[in-house]
Amino acid sequence: QFVSAVTRLQRCLFSIVEGEVVALQRAMEEAIHKGYNCSF
Repeated sequence: QFVSAVTRLQRCLFSIVEGEVVALQRAMEEAIHKGYNCSF
């Protein structure tokens, strides 16, 4: 039972990290697009 709780916790943490990575990538892409729009 302890092992299943640990794997559940790891899965939860992984999904949180994955969500943050996706959000960061989107923010960076938006910043890049805005930068190109400003320079041209």
